[in-house]
Order: sequence, then structure tokens, then C-alpha cells
Amino acid sequence: MLAKLIADDLLSDENGAEVIAEINKSVDIPIISEATEQKILEALWKVIKSVLLKKIGI
Repeated sequence: MLAKLIADDLLSDENGAEVIAEINKSVDIPIISEATEQKILEALWKVIKSVLLKKIGI
């Protein structure tokens, strides 16, 4: 129960967007646009979130 509450907060869409935005500011891949970088990071966030939730057992 507590793990679910913590996971819901830490892995929320708002926190995910913040993490993605900060990474996107730090990473610059010259041959692709910012929009493409954003899409890549969003896909990575979904995978990371999924794996972490599995590891927590949620």
C-alpha cells in the first residue's frame, strides 16, 4: 500500500514531464529536432516507469 502511494507520486505524469524536460535541456543531439528528442525521452520514460513498477511489485 505504502509502496503504491510512493510510486504513484514519484512516477506521476507531472514528475515524468519534469524529468523529461530536464533531460531534454541537458541532451542535445544535433541531427534531430527537439520534438524528436522529446518523443524519444517520453518513450524511454514509459519503459523506465514500467520496469520500476514491476520491480516494486505494482
